[in-house]
Amino acid sequence: MKAMRFWSVAIVAFFWIMAASVPAAEEEKVRVISLSDCLQMAFKQNISFISVGESVRLREITRALTRHDYGLLFTGTASAEYSGGEAEETELTEQLEVSVSQLLPTGGEAELSSSATGLGVEDGEFDQEFSSNLQLTLTQPLLQGSGRLVYREELTQVERRLVYAVRALELAKQDLAIDTVSLYYDVLGDKKITEIFKSRLDDARLQRQRSEARFSVGKERGVDLARAKIQESSAEQAYRDQVVAYERSLDDLKLFLNLSIEETIALVPEEISYVPVKVDLKKCIGLARQNRLDLLNARERLEDAERHLILAREKLRNPLDLVVGSAFSSEDDWDWTVGLAFTLPLDKWQERSDYESQIIGYSQTRRDTKRTEDEVVLGVIETLRSLRRSENTIRIQDLTVEDAARRLEQAKIDYSRGKGTNRDVVEAQNELASAQNELVRAKIDYIIGKLELQREIGTLLIDEEGNWLHREGKL
Repeated sequence: MKAMRFWSVAIVAFFWIMAASVPAAEEEKVRVISLSDCLQMAFKQNISFISVGESVRLREITRALTRHDYGLLFTGTASAEYSGGEAEETELTEQLEVSVSQLLPTGGEAELSSSATGLGVEDGEFDQEFSSNLQLTLTQPLLQGSGRLVYREELTQVERRLVYAVRALELAKQDLAIDTVSLYYDVLGDKKITEIFKSRLDDARLQRQRSEARFSVGKERGVDLARAKIQESSAEQAYRDQVVAYERSLDDLKLFLNLSIEETIALVPEEISYVPVKVDLKKCIGLARQNRLDLLNARERLEDAERHLILAREKLRNPLDLVVGSAFSSEDDWDWTVGLAFTLPLDKWQERSDYESQIIGYSQTRRDTKRTEDEVVLGVIETLRSLRRSENTIRIQDLTVEDAARRLEQAKIDYSRGKGTNRDVVEAQNELASAQNELVRAKIDYIIGKLELQREIGTLLIDEEGNWLHREGKL
C-alpha cells in the first residue's frame, strides 16, 4: 500500500514537473489607446486625409514653379558641327547662344540675348569669320494684355488654388477629428450598452432561478416559469448580439485608423457625461459668417469670377504692342529699332463668346455665394436645434431611467411578497435596459453635436498632431 502511494506521488510529481517545463502560451497583447492617441493616429495614418495633404503639397510645388517663371529666366545653347565635301575642306562651326528674360509688371517682357559664332578653329582661336552680338528687346502691350492685373493673373491663380487647398485641408482636419471622436464614443457607447445587457442577463437568470424555486413549492405557475426562461434566453441572445456589435465597432475604428484588423485594442474609458453648453444664436451666426472657411472660399471665388470678367473684357481690345530693340555686334556696330505691332481685328468671335460666358459665370457665382452663406446660417440653426433636441431627450431619458429603476425595484419587492407576477419584473427589466440605452446614445449625440457646432461656426481648430486648439465655452 505504501509502495502504491509512493508511485502515485512520484507520477503526479513527474507530470507536474513536465507541465512546468512546457513554456506557457503567450498572452494576447492588448493595445490600450486613448482618444488623444486615436486622433494622432488618424492624422498620421488615415488614407483619405493623407491624400488631402498631398494635394496641398502639389499646389505648393506648382506655386513655386510659377514664382520661378516670374523671375529671371536663363536659357543657353551650345553647338558644334563639322561640314565638308569632295570639293570643300572640312570646317568646324561652333555657336553659343545665351539669353535672359524677365516679365515686367506692366505686362511686357524684356529679353537680353547674346550669340557668338566661329568658323574654322585653329590653334584654339577663331579665324576671321568669328562674329558675336548682344541684343536687348523690350515688348510692351499698349492695349490688350497691358497692366499689372494681366501680369499677375497666372500667379494669382496658383496662389488662390493653394489657399483653397489649405482650407480644404483644414476642413478635412475638422471632419476627421469629429469622425474620430464619433467612432471612439461609439465604441465606448457599445461597451456601456454591453454592460447594461450583461446586467439585464444577470437579472434575468436570477429571476429564472427564483421562478424555479417558487414553482418547486407550488407558488409559481408554469406559464410564469416559462416566461422567466424565455426572458433569460432573450436577454442572453440580446447580450450576444450586443457583444458582436461592440466588436464590429472596434473593427470599424481599427479600419478607420489604418490599423491591422487582427490587432487587439482596448480604449481608455472616458465618462460619457452630459455637460450642457449655453449658446447665443446670433453670436453663433456672426462667428460662422466671419470664420467659416467654405464661406471664405465662396467669397473669394466670387472675386475670381469678377477678375476673370475683367480679363475677358480686356481681350476684346485690339492687340497693339510697342517693340524697342537695340543690338551691338563684334564689328562695333550699334543698331536700334522702334516699332508698333498691331493685330487687325478680323475675327473677335471667340473673345466675345468668352466674355459672354464670363458674364454668365459671374452671375452664377454670385448666386452660389449667397446660397452658401444661407446654407451656413441654416447649418448653424439646424445644429442648435439638434443640440436642444438632444438636451430634451437626455432630460426625458434621465427621468425615464429613474422611473424604470423604481418600477423594477418595486416589481421585485411585490414579486418576492407574492403580490405580483414575474411579468411585471420582466417588463420593468426591459424598460430599464431600453431607457439606459437611449440615455447613452443621447449623451453621445450631444457630445458630437457640440463639436459639430464648433465646426459650423468655424472655431474648431486642430493642429497637425490632432491636438485641440480650441476648447468649448460659452458661445
